[in-house]
Amino acid sequence: MSNNKKIKPLIMLVLAFAMPVVLAKLYLSQSWYQGGVTNRGVLMAPAINFSELDMINPAPGKWQLIYQIDNDCMEFCQQQLRLMHQSFVALGRNQDRVKLSIFKPESIKIPKQVNVSEWQELAFISALSPLTGLPPKRLMIADPLGNIMMSYDLGSDPEGLKMINRDMLIDLRKLLKLSKVG
Repeated sequence: MSNNKKIKPLIMLVLAFAMPVVLAKLYLSQSWYQGGVTNRGVLMAPAINFSELDMINPAPGKWQLIYQIDNDCMEFCQQQLRLMHQSFVALGRNQDRVKLSIFKPESIKIPKQVNVSEWQELAFISALSPLTGLPPKRLMIADPLGNIMMSYDLGSDPEGLKMINRDMLIDLRKLLKLSKVG
């Protein structure tokens, strides 16, 4: 009987240390764990460098918000341009670290009601045709070294644009906070 009383605390001690390990192994092996992802956009793996697109980085040393216009700049495009500008303004003191870059074919004209002529932070990069290396209908972030590293699918819903731009702004603020470059 006294032998049983000595073994019981030993078994309890072993269980107290072994049980968390066994439960963790079970939790991971059954795929119950959903890894914590803090970014809201899609990381482009591998990142696309401007040199791979046969282009010169339009704003070296600065973070860039990139939008590619692949057809006429109608209502959806105009709203996206306005939201990009509002996102830029929302950056506050970090505005000097970011440049807005719009890739557009030379044939496309931006309507006057968008009034982009007042936006000093905007760089229009004209191309003869849409860039084939970049996905269409996406908002993208490029790092100061010229790597297009994150993208956001804009879809076709104009109402969803505000949420996508909000997500992009959250990610960009995190990148600016953590980055010593640009």
